[in-house]
Amino acid sequence: MRLRYQGLVWAILLGLTVSFAQVLVPETEEVYGGRINWIQAIAVGPTTSRVFISTESPNSMFYAEVDHSTTPPTFGSFQPVPDFDADDNFGPDIRRFAVDAVSGYVFVRPFNQLFGANHLSGTRKQYESHGVSGLTVFEGRLIYLRTNQPDSLELVMGTIDSATGNFSPDPGSPVKLASPAGGIGFEVSLQVHPINRCLYLFTPGSSPRLFRTSSPIDSLDSTTTLVEVSTGAVSTTATISTFGIAPDGRLFLGGETGTPPSHSKFVAYSDDDGASWNNLNTGIGGTSGQNFAFAGDSSQYRVYFGTGFSTSRGESGSWKILGVSGIETHPNDGCVAVDPVNPAIVYLTTDMGIGVSLDSGYTTFEINEGVTAVMVNDLEMDDTHSTGWVASKSGIRKVTAYGTSSEDWELFYPMQDGSPYFSIATDPSHPDTVYAGNVRLYRSFDGGTSWDRVFTTEDPTFNFDWRSRIAAVTVNPDNPRFVILGVNSESAGVTGGIFVSSDYGTSWQRIPTGVYNPEVLDILAVPVDGDSTVYYIGCEYVNDGTTSSYGVKTVTYSPSTGTFAFQNDMWGESGSLITNFGCHGLAVDSLGTVFACGVNSNHEPRVYLKEKDSTYWQMLPVNGLPPQGWATALTIGESPAGSKALFVAVEHQIYYLEKGSSEWTLAVDYPVGTQINVLYWDELMVGTSTGLISYQWESPTRTDRPNAPGVPSGFRLYQNFPNPFNPATVFRFDLPEKAQVTLEIFDVHGKRVATVIQSTLNAGTHHIRWQSPLPSGVYFYRLVATVSNPRRTYQQVKKFIQLK
Repeated sequence: MRLRYQGLVWAILLGLTVSFAQVLVPETEEVYGGRINWIQAIAVGPTTSRVFISTESPNSMFYAEVDHSTTPPTFGSFQPVPDFDADDNFGPDIRRFAVDAVSGYVFVRPFNQLFGANHLSGTRKQYESHGVSGLTVFEGRLIYLRTNQPDSLELVMGTIDSATGNFSPDPGSPVKLASPAGGIGFEVSLQVHPINRCLYLFTPGSSPRLFRTSSPIDSLDSTTTLVEVSTGAVSTTATISTFGIAPDGRLFLGGETGTPPSHSKFVAYSDDDGASWNNLNTGIGGTSGQNFAFAGDSSQYRVYFGTGFSTSRGESGSWKILGVSGIETHPNDGCVAVDPVNPAIVYLTTDMGIGVSLDSGYTTFEINEGVTAVMVNDLEMDDTHSTGWVASKSGIRKVTAYGTSSEDWELFYPMQDGSPYFSIATDPSHPDTVYAGNVRLYRSFDGGTSWDRVFTTEDPTFNFDWRSRIAAVTVNPDNPRFVILGVNSESAGVTGGIFVSSDYGTSWQRIPTGVYNPEVLDILAVPVDGDSTVYYIGCEYVNDGTTSSYGVKTVTYSPSTGTFAFQNDMWGESGSLITNFGCHGLAVDSLGTVFACGVNSNHEPRVYLKEKDSTYWQMLPVNGLPPQGWATALTIGESPAGSKALFVAVEHQIYYLEKGSSEWTLAVDYPVGTQINVLYWDELMVGTSTGLISYQWESPTRTDRPNAPGVPSGFRLYQNFPNPFNPATVFRFDLPEKAQVTLEIFDVHGKRVATVIQSTLNAGTHHIRWQSPLPSGVYFYRLVATVSNPRRTYQQVKKFIQLK
């Protein structure tokens, strides 16, 4: 049975009075996965593990529980760690972390601060505001390195109270250490040696260094110093980036050797504390892994390093590549973690997100359900809005029977290319014809069953650099044999380009643009008379002093001559050229009016329109928009009153402008740091850095809204939205069956201060709008749902902030 999962971004109230207010009710589509920064797992019982991951998205951290009492183990859906999710604004800055199995707390150090929280809401603590350059957990103790001055280091050690999260430093902590000559940096890997119990400090970089404390962690005092561990016997042809200590005390250094793409994983190990090193090329291609993970005991263990693993203590001849059998994508060279309950279970990063192996690494499969961390970069739907394609940082997604009980999502990596995808285009009348762009362009005529590579920015004749990508591609809706693509590079200077094909992408010609070499961000095809088409090219604002890119260019195809004509100028209504504008998004309405959104050199959002048959662009009002911010996407849809409206994304917010209005209205407010890359209207669909979310206008007085095609699969309380708020917010929760429901508000002292609802409700997804009478502050809300037959109770608590 197919389940529809609701979103992590909830209702936004529009309008000035309750009687006319409307709610944008969201639903997160099943686009799961994302870029995983780090993985760790702890045992929370004899048959239960808890897996934590950090991601490159506003949802900074997720966790899932694994039940080992079943065969095979049951992997629960991931859900955000409540105190490190999107509304906490840590974004992608939580990377490496450490988890304490004793207290259940996970410790992170974004921007060299130190925070900790467990998997429950309202448990986050801040322990340090600056200067934390490394951390680890060992035998129930938190150990971290504090760098207050370049020549002053402090080791801080202590325990965490599992009930309160309070940190208790050990007697004698912190221990002051003299910084070694040359300093130690602000990115330090800390690990405790299991045999000599000394703390080892590793600093990666062009000249990596390895140190250890002169005494075990149990007896550190004012006489403790840092002793440099020699790495002189490590091969100088290798770039070293990773350090690890095996169960028997063997020291490992990892990196890569060779020049891409002919590079491979390099490993060196020492059994005598650096006096000598064994150097070996694993023979496994690719870059360095991010860490070493070990499974076994001191007599025999496996070593995991990126996509490689050793079956025997890391020694020569024992290295293999992680299996790809049964996996939709394939492992990549990220973090690896071994399950503490069953060491044959290995967690790893994949092109899609997170994968797992049940047989020590020989075969792997995906476990991404619930990981709403996919960066959605582009979206296209067919004419019937039933088949759609999504380009994301984690592959290509195809949806069929969209919006029905048979809706189905598929994942594709054309020709096993795991690079991030930035653009997608289809033939609107034949959605099985699709073009997908990253640094290369792939084409499929059969809905993704087979793919051809039809273009690449790596072709040396184009003179693009390694940061170039196909940022936009479109198909002429009236004549699909014409395809046009735009290249953008994040490197300095202006190095983009425009290419067209008249044979479904089989061959390409570059459009000459002279000194106006465009850094393309979006392309819009607008058919005009006969077979003629005008392609509007949205270009980033860049000026390197010699060449420039800005505004909206046009490429016009003339069927009589079979030629393409480039026009650089974007004329304003005053008769002057618009040059101080970078275009990030384009749209056209049913009347042929073209809209463009973007930003000027002062980082002020701008929106322009050009009416059909007009020769100039008009700037729309900016009243209601933020004074600064990047306008990244736009679409034409309907306001809550049912009138035509233009929607535009500015930073993490979405605004709409009704026809005839002179002021924009805020429609959706995401957490700070959320990227909005796509807006599309059939219903409002939003492609963000946390996934694809669809919205529909709905009355806020409606509380019964069961999921189609059935009721929710379990009880769930969502984060209220907006949060923080003033004076109204919406609470949302799922009931899989009829229940007696109480939703109450408590202050920080545990005193009940309000009751939102106390009623019997039917199964479904419920949205409750609440007008708060409370003063500013931090509050908690608790949902208690009681089912009568058999009698059982579900409850969950979350936190909100009210600002007045």
